[in-house]
Amino acid sequence: MVNLSNKKIYARLIAEEYKYTTICVFGLFIVFVMVQMVTPKILDIPLLILISCSIFMSIAFFKNYLLWSNGAKGEENVINELGKLSNDFFIINDLKLPNYEGNIDHLVLSKNGIFIIETKNQSGNIKCNGNYFEQENVGVFKIFQK
Repeated sequence: MVNLSNKKIYARLIAEEYKYTTICVFGLFIVFVMVQMVTPKILDIPLLILISCSIFMSIAFFKNYLLWSNGAKGEENVINELGKLSNDFFIINDLKLPNYEGNIDHLVLSKNGIFIIETKNQSGNIKCNGNYFEQENVGVFKIFQK
């Protein structure tokens, strides 16, 4: 197996950005609380608004961190499994295409064909109806075909 990937995957980089953003915003929350303790009462309302906003933003960023981190773990698990393939396979992980915002999680080339693998790391029941899939508690999504 030939693997061209030696860098962190896209999902892991995004997860780390959310982690550091969460830490920064939570730091602001702490600063706002400390400032609120020493300022005159006239600033109570604006500081309480800032404190509330920083709490909600920290929670939102942390949720995004957990989602992206979970996705990255799924991709890393697939990379580990693909690593068990023989040298007859050529694998590119986390392929970014020009003028395209996303990426191809795994591209596997072999004498039997070209395989594109999109990794999802989610739990729950998934129902299939033609090209439409529905995940319990998430909703309906479509597999695109030409």
